[in-house]
Amino acid sequence: MTQNKLKNLELFTPPEILPTLITDLTQGIDTFSILYHATRLNLFDHLKEPKNASSLCESVGINTRIGEKFLNYLVGSDFLLEKDGIYSLSKTAETYLITDSPYYLGNYIAYYFIHKLSNLPPYDEFLKNGPPTDPKKMWVFDETSFAALTECAISGTIQRVLAEMNTVLPFPEIHRVLDLGGGHGLFSIAYARMNPHSTVTLFDFPETVERAEKIIAHYSSGNVMIKPGDMTKDDIGTNYDLIYVSDSLYLPYPDLKNVLDKIYTAINPGGFFVMKSVFLEKPLRNSSRSALIFDLMTGSMNEKDHVYQIQTMENLLQETGFQILLQKNIMDLEDKATLIITQKQ
Repeated sequence: MTQNKLKNLELFTPPEILPTLITDLTQGIDTFSILYHATRLNLFDHLKEPKNASSLCESVGINTRIGEKFLNYLVGSDFLLEKDGIYSLSKTAETYLITDSPYYLGNYIAYYFIHKLSNLPPYDEFLKNGPPTDPKKMWVFDETSFAALTECAISGTIQRVLAEMNTVLPFPEIHRVLDLGGGHGLFSIAYARMNPHSTVTLFDFPETVERAEKIIAHYSSGNVMIKPGDMTKDDIGTNYDLIYVSDSLYLPYPDLKNVLDKIYTAINPGGFFVMKSVFLEKPLRNSSRSALIFDLMTGSMNEKDHVYQIQTMENLLQETGFQILLQKNIMDLEDKATLIITQKQ
């Protein structure tokens, strides 16, 4: 503290507000680090049956004295429960932190720890010098990243999207579907199972659909096809009754307009286009943090915007020839997203 601040220090008058917004973030670093290491140890798997600290530490293979304090922090963070020295899983841990849970988020946690917390973007450089000369180095798409995206999708997002689509779309009349930029292919698989009379084509970069093929094969989805390519450059096919795009239209405006025109042409008359995305909103504080951070990240890549105001997207869809049937905020895994269901005029 500087001498000037010491002279003006109010020793008997506390600040009007608590610094909770700041301290929650700083203390959250400890919580996240401990959670990451707990998942790496598969600690939660060892608590499918309640145990005392000594027994649990022995089965995990960790130091008992430090391990007990480690467990106590997880109790204080609501990941574990403790009664009379016996530790058990909280509902959150039981749902998301056991490796054989269908909603397991261990890779999602690992992705954020490895690629985010341990490799923070050099915003000081960006703020001073502008976008980097090689923006590709900002993006890491490895097995952990792919697994994290897969876990995000299956932990509620796809289910909510399909439920909303089912209230608007005439599923029995939809036969040919394109999952554009569909990544892991889980939407393709889920939709094909809901509508076994339909054929779904998963379109994404070659290296992405190569990974997705393993997931599709695991679920034995015979009516899911693969089409590798780049939506901004390659043909996406024609005669679709429905095209779905999830978080893949964060493109510079000329590319976005081109892709929307391509989508419109590829859909049969009266067919449907559905997109899920995050948008900037007014007032700005209504925007999801996902939209704001993604706007900052993509804006640090080059001089073009990639995340748009919701009104801009509405206007662009209507100018392209789509009628908006439903626009609704839904809960994505991390934050609020917007689902837009449209029909080709």
